[in-house]
Amino acid sequence: MHPQEFAAKWRTRAFEVTEEQAYQEHYTDVARLVGGPVPGQPGAPEGLTYQAGVSKVGSTDFGKADVYLPRHFIWEAKRAQRTADARPADLRQWCQAQGDMLPGCPLTTTPTEN
Repeated sequence: MHPQEFAAKWRTRAFEVTEEQAYQEHYTDVARLVGGPVPGQPGAPEGLTYQAGVSKVGSTDFGKADVYLPRHFIWEAKRAQRTADARPADLRQWCQAQGDMLPGCPLTTTPTEN
């Protein structure tokens, strides 16, 4: 998949489907775009899976990660928002909550008003 194909597809598709309907397809498209592994496909690392049970850091909560590779990453999809300013605030709060885990997170500061 080429970047232009990915952008064209997800520019509209993201608003047409729910998170549950799209997370595997979206992850697979991103993986193909960057040459990464896909759960259940040849060459995928052991443990790479969809819907893995995980404990949340700093909490006793337990949930499911949409895509998970132990000791490497967790992919958690969120439904697309129609408003341009809805996501940045959520992402800033998430980055701030991660504290020392993401010291270089570019969203830990509030953007300046123009």
